[in-house]
Amino acid sequence: MPKIKQSIETEVVDAQGNITSKRANRVLNWGAEPPFVKVYLQDVLYLSDLPKGHENILFELLRRGTYAGDQYGMTVTLSSGSKQLIAKDLKISNIRSINNALTDLVKAKILTRVATGVYQFNPYLFGKGDWQDIARMRLEIDYDEIKGRTYQTVLSYKGAADPEPEPEPAPEPPAATVEDKIEQLTGQQPMICKDCGAVMVEKVNRSTGEKFLGCPNWKNHEKTKTA
Repeated sequence: MPKIKQSIETEVVDAQGNITSKRANRVLNWGAEPPFVKVYLQDVLYLSDLPKGHENILFELLRRGTYAGDQYGMTVTLSSGSKQLIAKDLKISNIRSINNALTDLVKAKILTRVATGVYQFNPYLFGKGDWQDIARMRLEIDYDEIKGRTYQTVLSYKGAADPEPEPEPAPEPPAATVEDKIEQLTGQQPMICKDCGAVMVEKVNRSTGEKFLGCPNWKNHEKTKTA
């Protein structure tokens, strides 16, 4: 707990003109400082056009973040359960809005995704902890990407830089059937056997040499009739 030590010395002159002094020491205890997050005025305009929904989610993330001097300084770890708690606190119907906000905040350099479900706050925008720890973190961040800009301009720039998704390949056409091939070659619909549904094929009468259409399964038809 922070303490303030105070020493008070008092001089007193008695009836005989002698000077006496008294010293009193006091210790004032103001209690521990509550948790805090600093927002740096130098770049506060960067957050001026932050969407209201994103702003509320961001403040909830800051409230749950670690201090700069911790092992993983100024980070927040989000599981599915913690997202659901944030959604409940903010009266959000589902966590999809939180996931969308996280994506935008990362694109705009407000957050950096350092691992699966772990995000680090930009130390040029926020501070949580001692200044020496925050300054050390700043050495690892590219400040020029946000300097003099706003959330929307950086987000738009990042969005334009992202490659467009590749179009899905067109579905392959179905394989051509025998009927399709016959129609393509002759320009006519093929004849179908009324007994078995097979495509009629060209045959030749051995006696007369005359050509005609017959079923390739005619032998099976005869067996069926005989039976």
